[in-house]
Amino acid sequence: MTGEEHFDQDPGPDAWAGDTLGAAEAMSDDELDAAIDALAARERRCLIGGNVEHAKSLAHDKWVCITVRENRNRLAPGS
Repeated sequence: MTGEEHFDQDPGPDAWAGDTLGAAEAMSDDELDAAIDALAARERRCLIGGNVEHAKSLAHDKWVCITVRENRNRLAPGS
């Protein structure tokens, strides 16, 4: 599988064994924003392609990134 095709396919549970929260917390604000945008685009492509389970997984990862970003904004002085 190559190119665009790869992003619409669920690579299986082993590919998602990493710690999403830990990765999100290690990202800069700009990296988090880019990750959120990329996850939303991939989720949309999966939904259009009918791969609902993979879209749910991406939505979860996106939600984690959004939560980390919002918590940073809330806890930042002067916000």
